[in-house]
Amino acid sequence: SYQICSSPSPSLNSSSSSTTLLSSPLLLSSSSTSLLSPLKEQQHEKAKINQNNFQKSTPLSSPLIKSTNINNNNNTNNNNNNNNNDNNNFIFGVDVNSTNNSQEIEQSNDEILFFKVWRNIVLRKEIFSHVVLFNLYLNYEFKDLKSLANFKYRSYLTNISFGYFFNEDIPVNAIPKNVQSIQFSFSFNKPLQKGSLPPQLKKLKFGERFNQAIQIDSMPSSLAYIRFGKFFNKQLEVGSLPIHSDHLKTLKFGSFYNQPILNGSIPSSVSYLSFKNDFSQVINCNNLPLNLKHLKVGSGLINPTDDDQDVNNFVNNNNNCIYNNNKNKNNNNINLLSIPKSIEKLSFEKNFNDPIPIGSIPNHIKHVDLGYSFNQEISKGLFPDSLASIRFSFKFNKPIDKDVLPCNLKSLSFSHMFNQQLLSNNNSNNNNNNNNNNININNNIFPNTITHLEFGKFFSQQLTSDILPSSLTNLTLNNDYKLNINIGNNNNNNGNKNNKNNNNIKINY
Repeated sequence: SYQICSSPSPSLNSSSSSTTLLSSPLLLSSSSTSLLSPLKEQQHEKAKINQNNFQKSTPLSSPLIKSTNINNNNNTNNNNNNNNNDNNNFIFGVDVNSTNNSQEIEQSNDEILFFKVWRNIVLRKEIFSHVVLFNLYLNYEFKDLKSLANFKYRSYLTNISFGYFFNEDIPVNAIPKNVQSIQFSFSFNKPLQKGSLPPQLKKLKFGERFNQAIQIDSMPSSLAYIRFGKFFNKQLEVGSLPIHSDHLKTLKFGSFYNQPILNGSIPSSVSYLSFKNDFSQVINCNNLPLNLKHLKVGSGLINPTDDDQDVNNFVNNNNNCIYNNNKNKNNNNINLLSIPKSIEKLSFEKNFNDPIPIGSIPNHIKHVDLGYSFNQEISKGLFPDSLASIRFSFKFNKPIDKDVLPCNLKSLSFSHMFNQQLLSNNNSNNNNNNNNNNININNNIFPNTITHLEFGKFFSQQLTSDILPSSLTNLTLNNDYKLNINIGNNNNNNGNKNNKNNNNIKINY
C-alpha cells in the first residue's frame, strides 16, 4: 500500500521510511517493508541448506568415530556456523554488527524499496496521477460551504479561499483537515468556534469586515501566520491566540485596531508584529513577545495625539526595555513607545509620513525600513550607530547632510523618487550644481563602512570615486541610469552589466 503528497501539500504520517520522488515524497506503509523479506528468507534458507548438507556428510552419531575426528568435525562445524553467521551479518555488503554502518543499511533498504515500487509501471502511473491532482487543486476558491462539501477532490486541497460574498457560520469539521491555508474575503464576519478551523492550518487571513471576538482555543496551535483585516478591533484575551505553541511567528493587525496589549495575550513565539497608524495604545514592553525581532509601527505610536501626551503609565520591570519619555507639549512626544531589546528590525507602516523625533529609534536596532510614503527631513542623531542597514521609502527625496548616516552602516537603499546630490549642503565649499570637478571629499555623506548601495529609477546624479565610499563592493542602479560611472581610471557605462571595475566594485543594473 502507498500514499503520496506533493509539496506544499500536507505531510502524511507513515511508520516506515520515506523516499523523495521528484518533488513529491513517496510514503510507504509498514506493510511495504515485507518487500525485503524474500531477500532475507533466501539468505536464511541458504544457510540452513549448507548446515543440513554438512550434518548429513558428517555422521556425528557414529560410535566408531575417533575422538580426534569428532573434535575436528566439531571445529569444522563451528567454523561453518561462524561463516554462516558472518554471511548473515553482511547484508547488501554492509556489516550489520557495526553501529557506524547502520545508516548505510537503512539507506540501502530505502533504495531497494524505492526501485521496487518505481519500476512497477502501474504504481508509477498511479503516483503521477495523484501528483497531478495535488498540483491542480493546490489553490482553490469556493463561494460557499456547500460547494466545498460537494467537492470531489477535498482530500487534495491545500490552500483555499472563500468568495467575496461568503459570510456563513463554519461548523466543526466543515473544512477538510488537510487544508493548510485559508483566506476569507471582504464580507466574512462570523465568530469562529473551536474546531471550525482545521487542525493542520498554518496560514490564516481575515477579510476587511471581520470584527468578531476571538474565542479561547478557537485557533489551532499549528498556525504560523495570522493577519487580521481592516475593521478588526476586538480585545485579545489570554488564550485567544495559541499561547502554548511555538509555531506562531507572524501577527498583523489591521488599520482600525487600537486595543491594549495584555500580558500573555501574544504568544512568546511571535517574531514579527505589525500595527497600523490608528494603534496608539500604551505598550508595556514586558507584554510583548520575548522572541520579537521585527516590529512595524505607524504614526499613532511615534506621534500620539495631544490627549495622549501626558500619559506616562508604562511599566519597566526589567532591563529588557528601552523607551523614551519626552514630556514636551508638541508632536515630538513618544512616551507611548517602548521597544524590547530583542527587536532588531524596525519598520514603518505604508502610509507613515510624520517627522521621527530624535531618540525614538533605540541604539540596539540594526535595521530600519521607512515604508512607502515617508518623505521628511533627516536630522543628525536620528539614526543610532547600531544600524547596519537603512531602506528609505518609495517617496523619499530629501537632501542628506554629512554625519547624518550612522558610522557603522553597511547597506543603504534609496527607492525610485530619490534624486538628490550626494554632497553635504552644510559646507560652504560645496558645489551646488551637477559639475563635480571641485568636489571636497569632506562633504561626502556616506560613511566609509558601506558595502552595498542602491539607487532607484529616477536617480540621475553623477557618480565618481570621490563620492562613493571606499568600502563599497556592490552598487545597484536602475536600467534607466544613463551617465558614465567614473571610478578610478575605469569608466563603466550602462552597457556593461554586472561588471567589476578596478576598485572591485560590482555594478548591478
